[in-house]
Amino acid sequence: MNEEEEEKMADTIKFILKGYQKIGRDIKIVERIRNTEIDIDRMIKREEIKGRIRYEEREKIEINKNEEYKSIRRNEKKEEEKYKIIETEGNIGRPMKMTITLKEIYIESGKIIIQEVTNILNKKEEIKEKYIDIMVNLLFYIPMRNDYLDQLIDGIDKIIIRENIDYLKIKIFSFPLIRNIIKMMNDKEKTIREKCYKYYKRILEIDYKYHKTLSNTTYYSITAITELQLKESIKLEETLEAEIKNKEEKSLFKNDINKVIFQIKEILNVSHELIKMDKYKTDMNLIQEKYIEISKKYQKYPRLYYTWIDKVVQTQEKSGNYIEAGIGMNKIIEIIWYCIKPIKEDLIKINKIPFYTKIDEKEIKIKENDREYPFNENGIERSINKSIEYFTKGKMYDYSIKMNEILIEYYKYKEEMNKVSECYLKMGELYKMKNDKSLMYIGEYYFVKFIGKEWGELENKEYIYRSELRIGEAITQMTKSLGVTLNGTITIINQNKDINELPFNTSFIQIGSVKKLEDKDQTNKFISEIPIIKTKDNKNITIKDIWKKKLYITTEHPLPSELIRQKVLHIEEYLCTPIECCIDDVIKKKKQLTSQFIISNQRNTPTMTLLSLLQGSLIPQVNGGIIEYFEMIKSTDINKEYREQLLNEITSFLDLCNECLNLYETILNKKYFQLHLKMKDGLHSLYSILNSLIIND
Repeated sequence: MNEEEEEKMADTIKFILKGYQKIGRDIKIVERIRNTEIDIDRMIKREEIKGRIRYEEREKIEINKNEEYKSIRRNEKKEEEKYKIIETEGNIGRPMKMTITLKEIYIESGKIIIQEVTNILNKKEEIKEKYIDIMVNLLFYIPMRNDYLDQLIDGIDKIIIRENIDYLKIKIFSFPLIRNIIKMMNDKEKTIREKCYKYYKRILEIDYKYHKTLSNTTYYSITAITELQLKESIKLEETLEAEIKNKEEKSLFKNDINKVIFQIKEILNVSHELIKMDKYKTDMNLIQEKYIEISKKYQKYPRLYYTWIDKVVQTQEKSGNYIEAGIGMNKIIEIIWYCIKPIKEDLIKINKIPFYTKIDEKEIKIKENDREYPFNENGIERSINKSIEYFTKGKMYDYSIKMNEILIEYYKYKEEMNKVSECYLKMGELYKMKNDKSLMYIGEYYFVKFIGKEWGELENKEYIYRSELRIGEAITQMTKSLGVTLNGTITIINQNKDINELPFNTSFIQIGSVKKLEDKDQTNKFISEIPIIKTKDNKNITIKDIWKKKLYITTEHPLPSELIRQKVLHIEEYLCTPIECCIDDVIKKKKQLTSQFIISNQRNTPTMTLLSLLQGSLIPQVNGGIIEYFEMIKSTDINKEYREQLLNEITSFLDLCNECLNLYETILNKKYFQLHLKMKDGLHSLYSILNSLIIND
């Protein structure tokens, strides 16, 4: 800045200070007001005394009843009006009492300073600290006006273009005004609300760009929520304005708008909690968990509950987690259903809705005549159709069919038979998909533990994840979403690794596959099996050296759920002996074989999986597992009960193999004839060994 420009800026500041001096104030007093170091009431009292003295002096003047006196009196009234004490709410802190003149000076001075600072910014020059201080003082207490708001928004737009500007200098445009902006988001005029939303979004952009307090995920989530709520409030207002006819409806309209105002404020308050989460590495799962936590907090308020669950559904859909999106959508169906109840209770049975948990009606604050968008009949149709779409994409065809049945009952009730026909056609397609896939696939489950300070909020936490991917791809996807680099600061370790042996200054992800303990669609009980080799001779490991550690894991909520992972609440550990490991292995082989036998029987065609299982169990060259089990039975140092149990399981397994071979023989072709003979010979051999063991027993 050259001398001429500095002089121009100094003149501007002098003009502002002159305005303050007219009523006995200067910039130091303003600073003390901001810091609440002076008695404002005492200052106002002093102003009142000065005004009264001036008035009494004028009263002593001889009164002449002519036009000249009237003109003087009018001027006196105008002068008195200038010093009238008013209370104006500042942008931050308690309301401030001031004269009308001071308020006008604040506003005009603020405009001048903002314009001057904007000019300097455009010239890419430094802003002197004293100018920044003056500006901050002004912005703390200047009452907002629409034209002033426009000017501020324009200033913010220009500042954002500058990438090298200091964050604190930008903050003077945002922080002191947030409270006022939120207040103005509830203005009656739609255009003002939209401007305020735009400005609030700008504040978030500034924080994200310069202060790095927001991750991409959090930033877009907060702005999307704010935008959603703003659009809903505008739509609600437009809808209700068209319906207003009398005083009673006007009262309802005001109540609805007040409700929207409350909900917008709540959402903006919660956004600060989301911002705090970005202190450490934050993945989408942590954001979604926060959404669920917030939704539970506001479960008494249907619109807020809907808003936060809807955010979970949207983020799960974008991530390709369609099962979780479907389950989340069912929670939305539940709240809409409760709010509108368009159908008799006997037409839609509660237990027909998948993953349905009946809400406590006493907890929900809603009146019978309450009108809440989008809680209407169109909303429930749209939600059920979305749920069908999500479950179909997630290959959970049984649940798609159940949701379709609900829709059919709904359309029958409304006597919309053309839509009923469409639903039946869709149901036929779903049954075809279900039969083609043979079994419903809902993914794999993994135990995951985060070890090390690198994880921040996730440190030492344990989860069970559901994933559509196999373990290698699942690990890649997980680390990508967490924003970490493998084999850099983060290392993956197996579940059987002893944590106490790990280096102190490195972070790890401990991952291992787990299985459902119960044969249910939804469960919170899982099992992990970790083999343990108890021998120092690694070259000659036998079945007697292989032990197994079983971990029985209980999660906070069942999976699948609206979240892709659930926290581990409890882990119970059990160590299996080698004989118990053998029994477990035979039971698993039986389950696999039984499953493929049933499928082959239904299709009247043996599957290739069935052929592979029989080969692995019966052909002498590859059936080492069964032969080794026999060696275990011959051992003299094993428990008698376990020995008998293993014999019984092997007998049952061989009988099942025989049934499968008989099924194979009925439709055998020449290609597999020699293979079939080898498998029969292998089965007879195993029966012979088994019989000899039973006789000797």
